Amino acid sequence: MRVLSIDAWLMQKEDHDLHRNHLSSIDSSVSVIVKELEEKGVYISSLESLNLPRTTELILQSSLLRQELDNSSLGNSDGNQYAVVAPSTEFVKYCDIYRWGLNTFLLKVVENYLKSPVAYGFPSFRLHRSKFVSEQDGYWHFDREDKRMLKVAVYFNDVTEDGGPFEIFDRQSSSIILNILKKHYPFLGPYKPLSHRNLLKLIPTSLLDNLKSFTGLQGTVIFFDPVRLFHRGKPSTQVDRCGIFYSYYTRTPHYPFFCGPGHFSEKHRHYLAENLSDYQRECVFWRNELNPIQKYLLTV
Repeated sequence: MRVLSIDAWLMQKEDHDLHRNHLSSIDSSVSVIVKELEEKGVYISSLESLNLPRTTELILQSSLLRQELDNSSLGNSDGNQYAVVAPSTEFVKYCDIYRWGLNTFLLKVVENYLKSPVAYGFPSFRLHRSKFVSEQDGYWHFDREDKRMLKVAVYFNDVTEDGGPFEIFDRQSSSIILNILKKHYPFLGPYKPLSHRNLLKLIPTSLLDNLKSFTGLQGTVIFFDPVRLFHRGKPSTQVDRCGIFYSYYTRTPHYPFFCGPGHFSEKHRHYLAENLSDYQRECVFWRNELNPIQKYLLTV
């Protein structure tokens, strides 16, 4: 496993070094987002401001999918009634939700932030139902899939402070919390999820001044690096929250096993990739370039 980990790291480093000189050209609107991500790890926009292709379809199909989640037990296979996650097969039916995340503009932002060819993960469409919320929901955590990654979250309803806003600690505070977690949980380290109550027992109260809660109107879009920022979805206590998370990695992620549903069939992937550009298809089929061990075993 150590040999595999070293081999994966060397592949990733070589991939990054070769790609730095071949980054896609970017306009000012992309560079503004990338600069903000580099400095703060987060950038806030909206569907209206981005004005990307397939946005009308995204909104329509997301509304239909939400209705399905609201009116059935779809997605409740793990018994969690609060966080209902749409099965990956739903994106075959609502394919524009999946394809919106492959907009060339978004891929350019990701590529220039990661400084690496882009691996498109799988969207996570979630409905959080306030009447089922409990103290066990809304854990603080760092993501683990890669050494550096990007997520794009979209709100599909107005999100108030009681409606489950996305929350993060700033870069400096996240680094402090990371060191605290490594000290208190030597085995799990930064991957130890914490309830808000347990977090307050570990960190200096002064760090709470650097906690940012992202309330926003329907259509709010949040770009953020979940590896570098300690974050959570605050439990929604008053109204339901509906949103989607798009995930992007390098083509040689540190933990490929966690990078979306690897069991999703090639037939479905090819259907979702129909009429996409060669560049977009490379972002979809990046797993095909991994060897079998990298696909299914965890590297440490």
